[in-house]
Amino acid sequence: IDAYELPKTLITRIAKSGLPPSARFSHDTIIALNRGATVFINYLCDAQDVAHSKSHKTVAASDVLKALEVLELGDIMEIVSKELD
Repeated sequence: IDAYELPKTLITRIAKSGLPPSARFSHDTIIALNRGATVFINYLCDAQDVAHSKSHKTVAASDVLKALEVLELGDIMEIVSKELD
């Protein structure tokens, strides 16, 4: 998983964007967020497979939702669906 990790500064910036400016993260928290995001994004690579199976060149929101369904991530799928509406 270390070979595929996202930049820590990017993950930290995204995480802090939803919190008050005074919020701080411990080093372990940043590592956990980074690894979790990396694993999640790798799971979403299934969305590319869904798009490819439909002969799409671009991954659409519906492909991501289908991948979440296939991965049995229904709770996340509901949140993503609401954000898309």
